[in-house]
Amino acid sequence: MMRYPSPSKRKASSLQVAKLPLIAKHRATLSSIASQWVQIKSRANTRIQLDAATTQKGNASYQQLLGNGAGADADKRKQKLIAEAQRRFAKDPKTLQKIQEYIRTH
Repeated sequence: MMRYPSPSKRKASSLQVAKLPLIAKHRATLSSIASQWVQIKSRANTRIQLDAATTQKGNASYQQLLGNGAGADADKRKQKLIAEAQRRFAKDPKTLQKIQEYIRTH
C-alpha cells in the first residue's frame, strides 16, 4: 500500500523547493561581497608611492611651518603640530601615528 504525504508535508516540501533559487541568489550575492571585500582589504594594505616632487614640496611646507627659529621655539611649534594632528586624526590612529613620527623625526 502506497502512502501519500499529508497536505501539510507536501506544502512544506514545495516551499523548500521554491526557496532554492532564492537561496542560490543569496549565496551568489554573499560570494560576490566576500570577493569584493578581499579586494578592498588588499588595496588598503598597499603603500602609496609618492614621487620626489611631492615629497620635496611636503618637506618645504613643513620647514616653512617650523621656520628657522631657536630650538625651543621649534619644539613648541612641533608640539602644536602634534596637538593639531591628534585633534584632526583622532579617529584614524594609523595616520596619526605616521604623522607624529614624521613631525618628530624632522
